[in-house]
Amino acid sequence: MIRGLIFALNFLAVWIFSLLAGGPSATITAPASINKGESVIVKVKIDPNGVDKLLRYSMVIPEGWTAEKIEEDGSSFMFEDRTVKFLWSRVGVREELNVSFKLTPPSDAEGTFECTQKLSHTVDNLPSHIVLDPMKLIVGNAGTQNNGNYIPETNDSTANPAASVTVTRIVPTEPVTGEFIVDITIQKGDLSSFIKLQDTLPEGFIAKSVMNDGGDWSFENGIVRLQWYNPNKASATLHAQYKVIVSPDVAGRYTINGHVSYIENMDNKLVNIAPAVIEMKANEAIVGNNNTGNTGNTGNTGNTGNIGNTGNIGNTGNTGNTGNDGNTGNDGNTGNDANGNKSGQDPVTENTGNTGNDGNTGNDGNTGDTQQDPIVNKTQGVSFSIQVAAMVRRVPTNYYENTYGLNTVNAEQVDGLNKYTTGSFTTYQDARNSRETVRGKGVEGPFVVAYSSGKRITVQEALMITSQKWIK
Repeated sequence: MIRGLIFALNFLAVWIFSLLAGGPSATITAPASINKGESVIVKVKIDPNGVDKLLRYSMVIPEGWTAEKIEEDGSSFMFEDRTVKFLWSRVGVREELNVSFKLTPPSDAEGTFECTQKLSHTVDNLPSHIVLDPMKLIVGNAGTQNNGNYIPETNDSTANPAASVTVTRIVPTEPVTGEFIVDITIQKGDLSSFIKLQDTLPEGFIAKSVMNDGGDWSFENGIVRLQWYNPNKASATLHAQYKVIVSPDVAGRYTINGHVSYIENMDNKLVNIAPAVIEMKANEAIVGNNNTGNTGNTGNTGNTGNIGNTGNIGNTGNTGNTGNDGNTGNDGNTGNDANGNKSGQDPVTENTGNTGNDGNTGNDGNTGDTQQDPIVNKTQGVSFSIQVAAMVRRVPTNYYENTYGLNTVNAEQVDGLNKYTTGSFTTYQDARNSRETVRGKGVEGPFVVAYSSGKRITVQEALMITSQKWIK
């Protein structure tokens, strides 16, 4: 009775805030008051209003309160330092984002509490924050006052009993090479509320949707997500498949872990899926190709005739030694025309060209590394490329070329990771256009990177140096 009167006094209100015209906005729905010892469900509906990249909603709650996610809508949920955060690294073309979470005050909490909140996104690659009005919540003695800011959340006495959801994941039982299909069946009964599947793949594995039975598909940072917002109540089953792609040189046993979460009677429920173990077998032909190519270090045309200069063995492709003026004085090379001795030069003169073998510095192909990935072209000036992947282990570049139909993929080591890029452009606009082309070929999350004289710099630095403008 008292609860009914409290909720009758509440009504719906909409908050729309914007730092700049055309910015994102948010609508918050929650009770204005709760009784002591109860929890509150907060629903947030966000209008991105054209924001297609980074977007974050955050709320700072009082000390001692806890937060539990209910619905994340493709975001990454975090709760730390009293702050609830929902982060979308890439919104895409979305008209609406919906998240919800449960707040639980300490059992002895009583009084009026205030929770600050804001939306954050980027404008011209710089952070922009939209401060929302605080959410006020009365805990205890709820019948005496309300702030009129929220629609009440009531318990439905006619709600169905909890659904008995079961999940089956099927993967190949025999060893596979390069790619395989994961088959998911969710027995949901007549459940018609939000359902989400989440699978975590091993490092370096890539997933592509095959069928999703009406769900929203996403794959980012090794995590597969399939979300059904209004699944068909008449169908007791949801069926989905996705293809997993991995470098054909991968071998060993790998595990896929995951779960299905859903909302039933305003409660967030979770069903763990039994881990799936995959036996990967490397393609012997590819492994063989990776172990050949350096035998004898042939192709060292720059050292042809360098008899006696035995220290240069292994400088495959070392064109920097062609015409080594400094080989004069090497035992056995006196007067050796093949080594570029200038006419009339004293054979004991200083070895200007071959001192320290400068041309060979950093020649990774000569250190026993049998996998010679191309190295980023160290050209002078500023250039832009498209990064397609970053891996802890090394992957043959032809894997990305063949999988996504890319012309040339280069490899480099940056900050302890093997990073793979394609293309070289003098203007940011051309690189940005190429990025979208690469994305269209199925690469997840490609982005523009910049170089100055072959060394990585930030895109912002490159734009400043070249007096170019950033393009969305």
